[in-house]
Amino acid sequence: MHLALYRKWRPQVFADVYGQDHVTSVLRREVATGRISHAYLFCGSRGTGKTSCAKILAKAVNCEAPHDGEPCGECRSCLLVEDGSATDVLELDAASNNSVENVRDIRDEVVYTPAALRRRVYIIDEVHMLSTAAFNALLKTLEEPPEHVVFILATTEPHKLPATIISRCQRFDFRRVDNASIVRRLTEIAGAEGITLEEGAATLIARLSQGGMRDAISTLELCAGDGEPVTEEKVRAVTGASDRGLVMRAALAVLERDTEAMFEVIDRVYTASVDITVFWSDLVGLYRDMLVIKSTKNPGAYLDLTESELEATAALAKKFSDEALALHSELADEALVRMTRAGSQKRLIAELTLVRMANPRLGGDTSALAERVAALEAAVQRLAEGARHSGQALPCQTQTAEGEPGESGVQTGTGDSGAVPDSEAAPAPAEADKPHESLHDAASPAGAGQDMPADAQSVAAQDMPADSGGSAAGETPKSGSGQAAGSPEADESAPYTRWADVVERYGSTPGCEGEAGFLGLARAYRGKSGFVVVFEAAMLHFVDSPDVKARLAEILSEFEGRAVRPHEIKFTAADGKPAPADGFDDFKI
Repeated sequence: MHLALYRKWRPQVFADVYGQDHVTSVLRREVATGRISHAYLFCGSRGTGKTSCAKILAKAVNCEAPHDGEPCGECRSCLLVEDGSATDVLELDAASNNSVENVRDIRDEVVYTPAALRRRVYIIDEVHMLSTAAFNALLKTLEEPPEHVVFILATTEPHKLPATIISRCQRFDFRRVDNASIVRRLTEIAGAEGITLEEGAATLIARLSQGGMRDAISTLELCAGDGEPVTEEKVRAVTGASDRGLVMRAALAVLERDTEAMFEVIDRVYTASVDITVFWSDLVGLYRDMLVIKSTKNPGAYLDLTESELEATAALAKKFSDEALALHSELADEALVRMTRAGSQKRLIAELTLVRMANPRLGGDTSALAERVAALEAAVQRLAEGARHSGQALPCQTQTAEGEPGESGVQTGTGDSGAVPDSEAAPAPAEADKPHESLHDAASPAGAGQDMPADAQSVAAQDMPADSGGSAAGETPKSGSGQAAGSPEADESAPYTRWADVVERYGSTPGCEGEAGFLGLARAYRGKSGFVVVFEAAMLHFVDSPDVKARLAEILSEFEGRAVRPHEIKFTAADGKPAPADGFDDFKI
């Protein structure tokens, strides 16, 4: 008869038990020195080696020639225990023998000496299933058994045991087997059984087993049943595990607020007959991994990921803010709880939760508000950096004659000791001093039908080629006039009617809501050589940065069906005056 691999490869000595050195080292020492306890309690999750260690200990205490605490496996006693014919080693299942009568039978039998072995060993598995009366009947025997009797109790739920039972036993806690040990064991078994096992498949099996060696070996046997090589794709197909790439795609769709991609991912999971709860558990695990990466200096020590998976997860984590990860983790965990309820619509819960995760405006709790505040703070910070990059001072900043910040909310002149108005302290720079500026698209729906103001026409005319009616090469605009010198007729421009769509697309990018608000208040015009965006003077400092123009160029390229360069976009003020220094206390950095 076929013997399952996990039974065929059950450890026969303590050295074969993987991942439990803290237990086996003590047991070997006790056997070697002859200091055998009368009662042992083995605690731990399934498949960690509790029953295997109990059987090895039963052999070791009866072995006629133990080697350094290990059973020899060759003497008569070892062979009787291995083949299960030893009448002095009794293994009971407390789940089905949990009554007080069963314990009374044990109490009556312990007085007899062993029939063939040195010691009589009682192995009681799942001991937490015993009734209260059975525990009470076992107390006295467990506390003072005859010298030839050894009790070994095993349980997965030690918290259910009475304290009077635990205090009478020598307790050993079995840990979950680490993935590296499981991979080594699987590789050893696959090599001996002639199974072709890929490294990625072994790692995936170890991860799915959740620290249980028996589960890992059983999964290996299942995947190798057809005689073909065991690959990672095969393991996913057989076990129904979700693809990590698909899980990361769902998280990226949430970050980019791509609702179509969200529904596509859930549809693929649903049509592939994969349990959505399993997929969702992997998504919760992904957010946990990203939180660990962003919160620790050595995330590899706490994550069971391959090197490539760790790099991909770290790259994805950089795109999320801490507030977003906290909010998404909370929403995903709540959805997982709802999915486990009977009769729940798992697909509906998954889709609606992804939409909520992508749009924090749909939530009114503190986590959602924290993410929205963080996005606004990031937008203001980018605007401040853009203003400093362009050489323009923020309205809330002041500068003394030596270049140091002053105490007032206005900017002082460079040669005078007193404060002067902003229009005099920060004159509009000449065109030659602003090489980084470009023609930018910014008109609200309300301004789409308005005519282009003279200031915007002047800026457009300065960028027009000579043969299109603009100013000739070498001509410069008159200082403060708003008109191009030698250019009586500016290039013919018209309001850009799709500006509202451009602004909406810009605002859909996470963290860009603040900039989109300023762009929505501007007016945009399109000429032969580019775009002109007209702002109120107070707004210009907050958006005039290369990053804003680069993002606008990408969006305009999609709308125009051609490549729009940042230098084709021009920002200008409606009145040609610098921004006032008051009225913007909320934007102080």
